[in-house]
Amino acid sequence: MSDSKNKTMDFKKFGVFASICFLLFVIVISFSFLAKKFWNEGLKKQTVDCLTEYCADQNYTVQEYISAASGLSTSSAIYKLNRQNSYAVIIRVMTMYGPLPAVFVCENGSARFITSFSKKEIISSSENSQIVYWENRIPQIVEQALKNAKASKKEGK
Repeated sequence: MSDSKNKTMDFKKFGVFASICFLLFVIVISFSFLAKKFWNEGLKKQTVDCLTEYCADQNYTVQEYISAASGLSTSSAIYKLNRQNSYAVIIRVMTMYGPLPAVFVCENGSARFITSFSKKEIISSSENSQIVYWENRIPQIVEQALKNAKASKKEGK
């Protein structure tokens, strides 16, 4: 009899523990969804600042966020610009200073490096193979993100 009481108490303790863990998990996930909007707005503001400072003559206006919906979405962001087929792409680039966010503009299937958010500037695309790599890769990333966005709109998500 006491053995079944001990098992019942163990199940109750485990139930309370599992409930607390589940509640904490739900709270953490909820805050991450809430923070995502503010994160994207902060990236958008920094992108606007970079484009205003380094491309003032181009008169870019940053519009809506486009979800990459891929593994790159954790280290990149894509924003539609006011011109047709123009996108601002922020991507984490590995440099000798460590990973730094870099801003690229992708227009009509070609990308060009604008600047880095960091004070430690990356000099030019001809001097940095990482920048050249991303200039070649970003048009494919943007194309895939647009396909994914179009597919998710069709599905009604």
